[in-house]
Amino acid sequence: MRNSLLALCMMVLAACQVDSQVGSNARLAQDASVADAQGLADAPRTPACVDHVDNDADGLIDFPYDPGCTSGEDDDEGDPAVLPACFNAIDDDADGITDFPLEPGCESAADEDEIDPAIVPRCADGIDNDGNGDTDYPDDIGCYAAGDLEESSVTS
Repeated sequence: MRNSLLALCMMVLAACQVDSQVGSNARLAQDASVADAQGLADAPRTPACVDHVDNDADGLIDFPYDPGCTSGEDDDEGDPAVLPACFNAIDDDADGITDFPLEPGCESAADEDEIDPAIVPRCADGIDNDGNGDTDYPDDIGCYAAGDLEESSVTS
């Protein structure tokens, strides 16, 4: 008798669990219909490399800081098997400066070479190009890295 009662209780609990899941699925379908009606289902999704989330849990967030992001349109933050030159902790161009964001030859951590461009980026040229009293990266907040091509004034 005791085993029969225990079996009956387990069947009731299982039935309640299935019922709650079915109810949840009905709710999800209803929510999806509402989203479709509001035009939200087709809203564009933000690419992983500009969504302000550390999608690959490596401690680095988005382009240009994550070596897995080759651009802002990239939708995969996964790091490559071989780290790019601008994120490998080696001074690949032997100029005494290693990797992004300090290397003028690197516009992002995903850049494949550190070779400095013929025209020095404005954020590494030693000139206060935007006239805000600060010169180059990291002192000028208008520069995200030494390889940033434009030193821009930040306004509030």
